[in-house]
Amino acid sequence: MAFTADVFTAPLLPHRTRFTAGLMCSDFGLMVSSLKLLEDCEGRHYNLSEDNHKSLMQKIENIMHKNKGAFLTFSDETIRPKSEHIRPALNLVLCGRRGAVKTSAVKAILGQTEFPSVSNSSECVQSQGEVCGRWVTLVELPALCGKPQEEVMEESLRCISLCHPEGVHAFILVLPVGSLTDEDKLELKTIQDTFSCRVNDFTMILFTVGSDPTAPAVVDFVSKNRDIQELHQCFGERHFVLNINNKQQIPDLFNIVERIKPSCYTTETLAHAQGISSSNSKLNLSV
Repeated sequence: MAFTADVFTAPLLPHRTRFTAGLMCSDFGLMVSSLKLLEDCEGRHYNLSEDNHKSLMQKIENIMHKNKGAFLTFSDETIRPKSEHIRPALNLVLCGRRGAVKTSAVKAILGQTEFPSVSNSSECVQSQGEVCGRWVTLVELPALCGKPQEEVMEESLRCISLCHPEGVHAFILVLPVGSLTDEDKLELKTIQDTFSCRVNDFTMILFTVGSDPTAPAVVDFVSKNRDIQELHQCFGERHFVLNINNKQQIPDLFNIVERIKPSCYTTETLAHAQGISSSNSKLNLSV
């Protein structure tokens, strides 16, 4: 007789774990270790404080969907899913100051509309789903500028840990089609100060629009705005204009991401970056 299970649940978390105040870069190993359980579970977690049965069941359904109906069995033979070509997973971190713009991009990429309102969340938010035949993990990194250094380090490490085990395939800077504000520029500086110049090699720009991405006004802005051109150079000319109402564009967006793979930004990359001075490689956008 075989014992089977669709999903094994890790301990439910009563509340998100906070790192001890005052941790400096020399204690970075402790911070990494404190997220080991979260990494082992590939970022899957549920806080009892949410008190949201629907959210819990959705997370369980996501696990079952990711495993394509396969289940774990304790018997003489292991039941395996039907052999099929599965494209590599993608782990993407959406960053920038504008929470609502990032959330709209997540909805567009995953093709889902029933998302809880997280535009003003002060913590990383993970969303997952199957897109274009591959499993996609999207992590919304909250705006970091103005936060205490401890909280900045916590959220930066957390966003990478939620992309376990491979790490972050791409950081996507999400912007509307419009001039950068002083707040946008300060957020960009904070991101570079936190992740170092190494983040440039993993970053692309995603402009979101609600209509034709090839409209003359859009094309003119993207190709001629001085600040945007500087960003293009910094991020290896990687950018994409996405009509959030047109899911047919998503494969083209993933093609841009593929230019960054197969390397990944990992927790080890972040730990190493904290000890490297990158003052000569930061953006010089005037504020």
